[in-house]
Amino acid sequence: MTSIEKIQLDRVCEELERVGWERLEVGELEGVVRGDVFREKIKELNKAEFERHGEDKILPQIFSALESADEVKILDYLRYGITIFIRQWNAMIPVTIKLVDFENPDKNSFHYVREQSFTFANLVIRPDITLFINGIPIVVIEGKSPVLPETEPYLEGLNQIMRYQKENPELFKFVQFGISTDGYRYPYIPTLPRREITTPRDFSFWKKDKKEDIFYLLAPRHLIDYIGYFIFFIRDKKGERKKILARYMQYYAAKRVMDRISKYLSKEDEKRNGLIWHWQGSGKTYLMFLIGNLFLHRYQERNPLVFMVIDRLELQEQLTDAMKSIENKRLGDVRVVERIEELKEIIKNADREWGLKIVTIQKFQPKEIELKKTVKKREVLFLIDEAHRSQYGDLAATMRKIFQNAMFIGFTGTPVFRKYRNTFSHFAYPPEEPYLDVYFIQDSQRDGFTLPLIYRLIEERYVDVLLSERDIRDIIDNYEEDEELTEKVILGEISDIKTKLRKNINKQIIFLSGEKRIRRVIEYIRSCIDQDTENFRFKAMIVATNRKACVIYKRILDEFYPEEFSEVVMSYQANERDNEIHSFKQRIAKKYDPDWSKANSMIKEKFIKEENPKVLIVTDMLLTGFDAPILKVMYLDKVLHYHRLLQAIARVNRPYNELEKTCGLIVDSVGLFKHLQKTINIYNYLARENTEEIRRDLKNAFKDSKENLEVLSKNISSIRAKLKELYDMDIDWIKDNLRSDPEVIPYIKEKVGLISLLFGRDDNATKLIAIIKDTLNIYRGLGADPNKLDYKDDIEVLSIIYQEFWRKIKGEVKRKLRKELWDAIIDWIHKSMIVGDMEEKFRKEISPTVMTKPAVYDILSTDFYNIHSIVRERLANPLYKEIFDRLERLKKEWITRNIGVEEFLKELKELDKTVKGYMRIEQEEPWKRVTEFTKVYLKDKAGIEIDLKPMEHQLRTIFTRRRLLDVDRKRLNLEIAKLLVKTQIPYKERLKLEREIMNLIEEEVRKGLWITS
Repeated sequence: MTSIEKIQLDRVCEELERVGWERLEVGELEGVVRGDVFREKIKELNKAEFERHGEDKILPQIFSALESADEVKILDYLRYGITIFIRQWNAMIPVTIKLVDFENPDKNSFHYVREQSFTFANLVIRPDITLFINGIPIVVIEGKSPVLPETEPYLEGLNQIMRYQKENPELFKFVQFGISTDGYRYPYIPTLPRREITTPRDFSFWKKDKKEDIFYLLAPRHLIDYIGYFIFFIRDKKGERKKILARYMQYYAAKRVMDRISKYLSKEDEKRNGLIWHWQGSGKTYLMFLIGNLFLHRYQERNPLVFMVIDRLELQEQLTDAMKSIENKRLGDVRVVERIEELKEIIKNADREWGLKIVTIQKFQPKEIELKKTVKKREVLFLIDEAHRSQYGDLAATMRKIFQNAMFIGFTGTPVFRKYRNTFSHFAYPPEEPYLDVYFIQDSQRDGFTLPLIYRLIEERYVDVLLSERDIRDIIDNYEEDEELTEKVILGEISDIKTKLRKNINKQIIFLSGEKRIRRVIEYIRSCIDQDTENFRFKAMIVATNRKACVIYKRILDEFYPEEFSEVVMSYQANERDNEIHSFKQRIAKKYDPDWSKANSMIKEKFIKEENPKVLIVTDMLLTGFDAPILKVMYLDKVLHYHRLLQAIARVNRPYNELEKTCGLIVDSVGLFKHLQKTINIYNYLARENTEEIRRDLKNAFKDSKENLEVLSKNISSIRAKLKELYDMDIDWIKDNLRSDPEVIPYIKEKVGLISLLFGRDDNATKLIAIIKDTLNIYRGLGADPNKLDYKDDIEVLSIIYQEFWRKIKGEVKRKLRKELWDAIIDWIHKSMIVGDMEEKFRKEISPTVMTKPAVYDILSTDFYNIHSIVRERLANPLYKEIFDRLERLKKEWITRNIGVEEFLKELKELDKTVKGYMRIEQEEPWKRVTEFTKVYLKDKAGIEIDLKPMEHQLRTIFTRRRLLDVDRKRLNLEIAKLLVKTQIPYKERLKLEREIMNLIEEEVRKGLWITS
C-alpha cells in the first residue's frame, strides 16, 4: 500500500466513523464471521430463545446453516433469520434466530476492520476495509492511488474486488457489495461467488441530492434498509445467477411511494395516487418489483394485493419473464391473469387474495365485469407500466371503479398532458404535486444508464422523400383528434372506412409507403449504414410507416443483401386483404412459427443474440419496451408525435459497454425535427411548477448533427490552443507536413511524452486527454454525416496523439504489454481515422535493423491491425477468410513467442501483398471483379488456371439488369461445371469446388449489385 493510498483510506475511515461505524482491530474468524462479536450479538438479539433452549443447542445449528448455505440463502438468513429445530419432549420445535434486527437498527453492531485476512483453500486475501454487521462481513472497500495513469484509478480497485470473488467464494456468500475508491469517487458493485474473473461493468455511483455520496448509503440505518429490501438475485436467460443492487434513483422513488402508501393506509393522508416519471432505460421494471416486494412484506399480515398492469401482450411477456427470473421465494408465485374469468374470481375473493398479479388493462371490460361488485379493501396496489397510455378510457375507469379504495402508481418516461389525456391529472395532484418522483433524460445520461441521442436529417439530394410541413401537420392533427383510430388507419388495419380522417391522411400514407420512394430511402441507407453502425459492430432498425411499407422494405433490401440480413417484426390479421402482406405472413409462418407472436419473439431473440439479422424493420411493435443494447441506429421513416416519438427514439439509447457504444443515432427521412422540438415544448405544463431543469433536459437531450458539429469545432479549437500554449505543439504544422516530413512523428512523440509524464499529476494534461477522447467519440458518433469530413485532418492528428499517448502510458505502467499485439483502440483508430499515406508511412518504417525493439513491437502491431481490419470487413469472401485465418494463426504464434520479429514481418509482408492484390481487383468493373476473384480462387485452391470468358457475357447481363435471378444461378452453375469437367480433378472434389466457387461468385455478385446500384 502506498502512502497516498493510506491517506485516502484514513479519510474513508473518518467518514465511516462520522456516519456511525466503530473501528475493530483484526481478530480471529470462525469461517468468515468475527466469532466473538457474532456470538455476543445473536445472544443479545435472541435473549429469550437462548435462555429457554441454551447456547449448546442453538449455536452449532446456526454455524452449520451458515456453512452450507449459498449466497441467496445467506441473504434470506440476514433478512429473516435462521429457523432451527430443537427437540422438546417428543417433538421438534421450530425456533427462528434473528441475525440482524431490521426493526431496531440501533441494536445491531457496526464495525469496520482494516486489512482483515480471509483464507480459502490456502489463499489469503486482505481487503483494505471490511464492514461487519453483528460480526458478519457485509461490504468490502478497496482503495487505490488517485495518480494511476493508465485508466480511472478506481477501476483497478474494482478489478481487485472481482478477483477476490473468485479467490474466496465463501466470503462473498456474505458480502453484499464492494466499493472501490481513489479518494474522489466511490463506485460500488454487486458481489457474489464467481467462477470466472470478468471486467467489472455493472458498477454504479450512489448519489444524494444529485451529488455522489456513498456514505449516505453506508450510514447504518440506510444500509440496514438497503440490505433488507433493495438487493435481489435473478437468473438470466442463460440460467446464470446475477445480483441486482437498486440504483439510487430506484431507492429514493421506492421510498417515496412507500411513504405515500404508509400515510394512506394509516389514514394520515388520503392521497393514494403517484406518478413516477423516469426516463426510458432507467430501470422501471425492477423499480416496480422493488415497490411491490416492499409493499407485500411490510403489510403481509393484511393480505396485500399487487397488480402490475400493462397494455400489450408483448409487454406482458417481458414483464412476466423479468418477474419470474427473480429468485425470491417469499414473494410467492407471480400469477399472470390470462382470462377475464380469472380476474372476476380475484375480485370476488379480493379480501382473501394476496400476492403479485400481472394483468393487461384489456381484462377490465365494463361489459364483462359486474360494476356493482366493488372492493372496499385498501391494501391493493396497482403498479401501472407505460401510464401515459390506455389509462384514459373505459377500461381504466372500470379498474378504478371496482377497486375504489386501491392505490394507483403510474410509471412513465413520457407523460402526456393534453385536454383529454393527461397523465399528471390521472396519477398526481397538480399543481402542487405534478409527480411523486422524477429522473429525467439529463440525469440518466449523466449517470451513464442511457446514452445521448444524435439526430440527422436525410441528405439534401434525397429531399424528394421528405413530407411537406403541411402533410406532417395533417397527420399529427389527426393523432391529436383520435390517436388509436389514426394509428389503425396508417397501419392499414382499417381499410374500408370513408371517414374525413381517412381522406385527410390517405395521400401521405400512399406517398410514404410508395415503392419508388422506399427505393430512394434504401439507396440512402445503403450509402451510410456501414458507417452509421460502425461496420456493423452495432445494429439498426427501420421504422416504416405501415405494415405494407415494412414488407416492401424487406423485399427491396433482399435484392441487395442476403435474406438473413434483415427481418420484419409486425402484427398480422387473421385474414390479410393485401396479397403481398398475406404472402409474407405465410413465409414467416413457414420459416419461424404459424403463431406470429411466437415468430416475432424468435426474430427478436436472434437480433439480440446472433449475428443476423443486422436490421429490424418495424412499424408499431418494438417502439416501446424493446431493450437491445446492440441497437444503435434508427432510420425513422414514419410520422410519430409527442410521447410516441420520444419513446421510439429511446430504443437506441441503451449502453453497450462491451462494444463501447457512445451514442444512439436517429436518421430522419420524413422531416420530423421541428416537431421533435414541438414535442419538447408540450412539457410547458411543468415549466409553471419551477421545473426549468427538466425543460432544459428535454431541449438538450436531442442534439441534431449541427449541434454536435459545433461542439466538435469548439473542442478542436480549444485543443489546438491548449497544445500550443502549454506544450508548444503546432497542430496546423503537423497537418501540413504529416505526409511529407519524416520529422513529424518524432516531433509528436516528443511532445506527447511530456503530456504523458504530467498526466495524473497536472490538471491541464489530464483534462486535455479527456477532451481529446470526447472529441474522437463525437466524431465517431456522427456516423455518415458528410459535414464531419471537414474535420477529418484534425481528427487524424488527434488520433495519432491519443494513440501515442496511450502507448507511452502503457509502456510506463506495464512494459509487458509490448509483448502482445495492440488491441481495440489501435484497431478502432486505424479502421476509422488513419488512412492512406499514414499507413504506408508506418510500413516503410518497419526495419528491425534500424529501430529499437519496443518501437518494432509498436509498428508491427499497428501494421498487423491495419491488415486485420481490412480483411475482417470482407469475411464473406472465402479468399479473405483464408487470409483472416492466417492472420489469426500468425497472431497466436507471435503472442506465444513461437516466432521472432523477422519471421513475423516476413509473413506479414506476404499477407499484405496478397491483400493489396485483392483490393486492386475490387477496383475493377463488377463483372470483371467476379471473374478475377474466381480465377484467383481456382489457382489458390486447386492449382488450376481456366479461361472464364464464357461467363463474362452472363455477368455483364446481370449487372446491367441489376438483379440476380434463379435462372442466372443455374446458368452460372452450368458454366462452372463445364469449365471444371475439362480438368483432371476427381469427381467428388470437383463437385465440392463447384459449390465453393458458386458461393464466391454469388457473394461477389450481390456485393457488385450493391456497389453499382
